[in-house]
Amino acid sequence: ILAEAWGPLGNPSEDMLICVATNLHMIVRPHIPEQRQRFAVPNEFYPIYNENHPHQQGEVLYMEPARISLPLAESLATVLLANTRRAFGGGYQILPELEAPASALRDRNTFLIGTSVNSNAAATFLRNMPLNIVFSNDRFAVVDQRKPEGQQEVFSADPQNGPSAAVHYGLLTVISTSDSAGKPRRIVVISGTWSAGIQAAAEFFTSPARMKELKDRFKAGGLPGFPASYQVLLRCSTFGTRLMSYEYAGHEVVQK
Repeated sequence: ILAEAWGPLGNPSEDMLICVATNLHMIVRPHIPEQRQRFAVPNEFYPIYNENHPHQQGEVLYMEPARISLPLAESLATVLLANTRRAFGGGYQILPELEAPASALRDRNTFLIGTSVNSNAAATFLRNMPLNIVFSNDRFAVVDQRKPEGQQEVFSADPQNGPSAAVHYGLLTVISTSDSAGKPRRIVVISGTWSAGIQAAAEFFTSPARMKELKDRFKAGGLPGFPASYQVLLRCSTFGTRLMSYEYAGHEVVQK
């Protein structure tokens, strides 16, 4: 079932790229040499740093930009995709989007881990899709881009800070194309309202049981199997930044 769902991504004779978008992080630590991009750390950061980092009394903290730094869930998603690709007997390449922009993904079999709010490539590929994830009204939201402005929001994330589990969303987008020689190519964009949503989408696409359920849904809708291009929305329960569980929330078949 995964061979059918993955298509050319599972073909071991073809190349496959895992492209990972990265947020701009600031690394906080002592011993950063004086340079143009070294910044002073506000006093409010010191107690946070001292929680689980060694720090000597009187030692000054600094921060500097980190352009290639991954949250744990994005790392787990990358591992899941890489391990599944190896199970097919194929190799892969992993690059940050900083080194593989949208133009470099054309005519390649690619997993793109990124959301429109932090990835130019994801924004490009999702621009004409039915569903997208945006940041609006101080929260992340799933929007239906086919609807008029002001009526697009379908779901909004609920990042609770209390003892209750938070609710986030993962978005899986499969886009099938052909290269200049007519060979099939596939780009899969894995997005989320939070890192846990990205992990959920990767778990979903690497699970034979989940993909079998999805194929059955397509068949119930009159399709013979997986369509060439489609989106799947997942509702996630999280605790802090960790994924606890997820469930199918809907899908859209993309007509090209």
